[in-house]
Amino acid sequence: MSADDKRAHDEIWRERNALNRERLEFMAEALKDFDKQYCPKVRALQDRCAAIGHVRGSFHTNGLGSCWFYCNQCGARMEIDNGN
Repeated sequence: MSADDKRAHDEIWRERNALNRERLEFMAEALKDFDKQYCPKVRALQDRCAAIGHVRGSFHTNGLGSCWFYCNQCGARMEIDNGN
C-alpha cells in the first residue's frame, strides 16, 4: 500500500468514525425520553424473572477476564464472574 493510499484510508476511517459518532449522539438524544420509561420497565421485568429464576442463555465475555450468561427470557446478565 502506498503512502497516499494509507493517508486516503486514514481519512476515510476518520470520516466514517465521525459519522458513526454523530449517529450515536443523535440516537441517544432521540431516545432519551423513551428510555426514562423503558429502562425501569425492563428492570422490573428482570426483577420478576429473577424472583422465579432466570433461564441460562448464551455465554459472553469482555475479553478482559469477566464473563457471564444472559437470561433467555428477560436478557439480564447472570452468573457474572469478574475474574476475581
